[in-house]
Amino acid sequence: MALTMRIPDTQLPGPDRRGSLRRYNGGPRPRVRLVCFPWCGAGASVYRKLARCLPDDIELWAVQLPGREDRFGENRLLRMEHVVDHVFDDIAALRDRPLILFGHSMGALVAYRVALALQARSGREPDGLVVSGYGPRL
Repeated sequence: MALTMRIPDTQLPGPDRRGSLRRYNGGPRPRVRLVCFPWCGAGASVYRKLARCLPDDIELWAVQLPGREDRFGENRLLRMEHVVDHVFDDIAALRDRPLILFGHSMGALVAYRVALALQARSGREPDGLVVSGYGPRL
């Protein structure tokens, strides 16, 4: 038996924007920041309903790459290193709280590569990395 939660779209908040990130929830002092990376072809809004299911002390940010949703008119990024470079500063700016990265499918690979970049460039890896829908050959 699958558990599903139906939330009418009219009750979902619009995102706050910060560069390549969209924030869908969170209180004034989050305990943890969760950055979600969508699968290939998807945009940040795929995580909008998930944000409504989280407590206020978990702040959900979703990555919005060029060529997707509100950034449709921008040129897509075609190389992984360009994707990582594009989101790196926005994600690094969230490091004042514990940071967890989550990615699904292609987003899993991007999250993994961003985690490696955080460690290499700042000497500090994220507090957690969760991946789904991608094989063990990251």
